[in-house]
Amino acid sequence: MHFYKLQGAGNDFVVLDCREDNFSLEKLIAMTPKLCDRRFGIGADGVMALFPRELPETDYTMIYRNADGSDAGMCGNGGRCIAKLAVQLGVAEKHAFSVHGQVYNARVSDCSVQLSFPCEPVVKYELDDTFGIIYVLYTGTEHIVVPTPSETFTNDDLLRSIGRQLRNDKRFGSNGTNVNFLLSDDSELLMLKTYERGVEDLTLACGTGALAAGIATHHSRFFNQGNYTFNVQNPGGNLRVHFDVHTGLYSNIILEGPAEIVFEGIFRD
Repeated sequence: MHFYKLQGAGNDFVVLDCREDNFSLEKLIAMTPKLCDRRFGIGADGVMALFPRELPETDYTMIYRNADGSDAGMCGNGGRCIAKLAVQLGVAEKHAFSVHGQVYNARVSDCSVQLSFPCEPVVKYELDDTFGIIYVLYTGTEHIVVPTPSETFTNDDLLRSIGRQLRNDKRFGSNGTNVNFLLSDDSELLMLKTYERGVEDLTLACGTGALAAGIATHHSRFFNQGNYTFNVQNPGGNLRVHFDVHTGLYSNIILEGPAEIVFEGIFRD
């Protein structure tokens, strides 16, 4: 099996080109945990595949599975990485692909990839005895944003423990959620660590989590409309989040950051 290994801000993926192979979704799901195993496989946060396009306005369909084989919904850094690979493979004529019937548009350059999201998130919140307010929103997949004091933010073992607990908290739905620990002041720089569902650990970055953190920050600080950009510092690298706010609605959402093809090879099952 020929594969590509890509990473975006440290969020890493195994990517398969399945546009012409007779490769079923069921086989992809079954193989994902082995491919993602960092000791006995290739090692990754998740597996992506380019499948034939389902919508005429797109170039291909992106299939993404978490490291445990579960459906992640949308993966922002994964989407940026697969767009980077699609350009190298020469299949990005429209620079558009679909995930679960939603169309995502990419702009690929040598040093970064911008990915436009079709979602219009609504920010909700839960009052919490420990953290005060936890923001709940959907940016292509389920997220919560937890404002976190610096002494907690710097303790990764504690974040893993809290993340594991909140990820399965029934307040955030039966399927669980991704947990974003946010440390920020009054600037446009956000520091973020994400406990990802399906990986069941802290990852070096999360694209849809960065979007959630930026939108939640605007919701908590600002009441005015306009165009906003936040710089999101993750352990694995920096991402930029852009969006518009009009009449309380979030739209024109763009995730921007690095994407790199690390290597390619043959995996023998």
